[in-house]
Amino acid sequence: MKNSFICCTPFHIMVSIHLVKTKYQNEDNTIFISDHFATSLKIKNKLEQLSIFNNVYFVKDKELSYDKSILKFKKIIYFLFNNVSKIVSEKPKEYKYDQLFIFTNSFFSKILLNKAIEINPALQVNFVEEGIMTYLLNKQDKKEKLKILIDKCFHRFLNKRFLNLNIINKVLLFKPIYFMGNLNCTLEEIPFINKKDEELINSLNYVFEYKKQYEFNKFKYIFFDQSFSIDGNNTVNEFEVIKTLNKLIENKELLVKLHPRDSLDKFKKIGNLNVSNTNFPWELIYLNESCNHSTLISVNSSALFSPYNIFGEKHKLILLYDLFKLKRDYLEEFVKISDNKDIFIPKTEDELTNILQSSFPARSEL
Repeated sequence: MKNSFICCTPFHIMVSIHLVKTKYQNEDNTIFISDHFATSLKIKNKLEQLSIFNNVYFVKDKELSYDKSILKFKKIIYFLFNNVSKIVSEKPKEYKYDQLFIFTNSFFSKILLNKAIEINPALQVNFVEEGIMTYLLNKQDKKEKLKILIDKCFHRFLNKRFLNLNIINKVLLFKPIYFMGNLNCTLEEIPFINKKDEELINSLNYVFEYKKQYEFNKFKYIFFDQSFSIDGNNTVNEFEVIKTLNKLIENKELLVKLHPRDSLDKFKKIGNLNVSNTNFPWELIYLNESCNHSTLISVNSSALFSPYNIFGEKHKLILLYDLFKLKRDYLEEFVKISDNKDIFIPKTEDELTNILQSSFPARSEL
């Protein structure tokens, strides 16, 4: 089998490496790494030095992906003419694949999809988990209905395919029993990532040039900050969230993990705050550090669920979206079906205080 993985984030790359080393290790595997994050080219070069993938390519599609112009001429031209070679650093030897693995609906994924189907009409298109939203893929969603309609028009009049859930053959998930979406396709389980798998850890650490993050081993509470202000969401004030936690948790017990897009001095005016601004993926940190004693806190970051969903380890989780009046129906649904019962969602500061002071265990192994 010839497989192709399209990656836009470090997490995509981590999971792709894990899949190749577990489910697809004896097959022909190609990876495309898009320039959507700062270290993408460096990681591509490091990955080339290993023998994990048969082919490693760098894709320059960030500018096109984030094009917000009305007409988007470049996007249309690239899409209609399958201009893969225009945005891939080295021209691939061929585009004949049996399976395409996609994590997110990026612009390049649409181009490669059309190129690959043109060569192999029997191409199998697979979606791979990239967080909680993958568990909620739904053809009835308004945006998805529009994509399906566009696909029908493109396919009929231009013989092109527009990436939509109707053409997905398989969804790969770490916990397929949690899937709540509406799809007519196969669900397939991804094996847990084993924290004792030294070969995998060494490969990932080499590719990402990982450096020890000792601070994650020291704190009772780890708070995952989110970039609400950067994203234009004024519903949640990150400073109020931190002030609330600072009031209820001793400084020596709380570590704030900044969102990668935030600056290190974001909370400087608060003072005496333990802050980590590492760009390493949380999942890579968890794989390397002994932070399994910590309680994990966030407003609504899905990163809190990674230890349980991906590594099979439970933590005490505290979600603050009710406390700060941020409605997140999809997260509530996920919490309802989760068999991880160590999840707390306080509605008031008093409730949060009681949860923090409770003797509930921070972690238990499955």
